[in-house]
Amino acid sequence: MKKILMVSLGLLFFTMAFVGFSYAGLVELDAPEQTVLEGKLNINTADIDELTMLPGIGVVTAGRIIEYRKEKGNFKSIDEIINVKGIGEKKFGMVKGHLAVEGESTLTMQCRTLRQVTTTK
Repeated sequence: MKKILMVSLGLLFFTMAFVGFSYAGLVELDAPEQTVLEGKLNINTADIDELTMLPGIGVVTAGRIIEYRKEKGNFKSIDEIINVKGIGEKKFGMVKGHLAVEGESTLTMQCRTLRQVTTTK
């Protein structure tokens, strides 16, 4: 009786392992996260924490934006941010869709998990 039980359990584990490995070879599940920004950030009122939500803007550049604002006054247009050291055309292109010079800041950052199924051959 013990021998039959051991053989049965062995076959069960072998079958589960075989089916599991063969299935894993056919379908692979990936769940990468993507950070999505929504809304606008008023660069005339934003603090360092808010400015660093923008892609490519770290603490140093955020500090420069605030210093620029203190020295020159409020930004008249979003394009004026290019005058801040560390922000060129490329970086401006990454953030311009989320910038504003008036109104309330509505910028939010959301992490979304993307489900992607890929098959392997």
